[in-house]
Amino acid sequence: PNQQEINFVGGCILDVAEPLTIDLWVKTNLPPQQMGLNSGLRTILDKRVALPSPNGYHLFLSNGRLGFQMDGANYVAPASGPNYVDTADNQWHFVAVSLSMCRGGGGFLYVDGKNVLTLPPVGGFVNSANLNIGRRDPTFGPNFFKGSMDELEMFKSRLTEDELRSIYEARSRGKCKVNCKAKNVAISPNALSQTTWPVNVTYPTVNLTASGGNAPYVFAVTDGNFPPGMTLGSDGTLSGTPSQTGLFSFTVTVVDADGCRAGQLYKLRVSRR
Repeated sequence: PNQQEINFVGGCILDVAEPLTIDLWVKTNLPPQQMGLNSGLRTILDKRVALPSPNGYHLFLSNGRLGFQMDGANYVAPASGPNYVDTADNQWHFVAVSLSMCRGGGGFLYVDGKNVLTLPPVGGFVNSANLNIGRRDPTFGPNFFKGSMDELEMFKSRLTEDELRSIYEARSRGKCKVNCKAKNVAISPNALSQTTWPVNVTYPTVNLTASGGNAPYVFAVTDGNFPPGMTLGSDGTLSGTPSQTGLFSFTVTVVDADGCRAGQLYKLRVSRR
């Protein structure tokens, strides 16, 4: 909730500060009478302290327009003209803020493929507040985003308009999504070599492996009845001493670096000696 990666060190004494970009997709879910210019304040994310004066950053929608507060100063996209985009119409919109600090800095608000407002430079954002997503910091009073958010990203770099446009134009494909159906993730072996084993005797260690995806792989038991006394490590190491008799059927699932997964059913009968 509060970590150095979501603070942006500045001060500008040496004219050196960490830039910032926040981007995500948003979709309001409002009744007709509260849409557009009647939607009020809808907080997207907030990391501010209130005293002695507001310090930090706050990304929000204000009556359907994208806004960003920097150390107490609000900057809101226009309510008319070519840069007006109604972001509270219950449709998906891509919104972003891109900002560099100190002299020669500044940035812009970005909505659906275009720069809608120029921002002045600021001296960085460092405070002890927690990062709130979908609600305003309670210190400032209750306020929530009513709707959905997707693919929220924060960078310590200033993305260009072209870089943001590439994310926007990817639409639902997403710049990080992977087609898991095109992979053939599988776990080996597909069955235990020792399917019957005596109780209270150490079982031979089995090293489950995965293929067809991108390493690293993470293994876990996700379903069924796992033998008491045995363990499965996240690296796929199955070991232990079964302490209870019976027929145990359990599913092991592996997840690769892209979030693609596969499952394998195993059975082990634990018998009396």
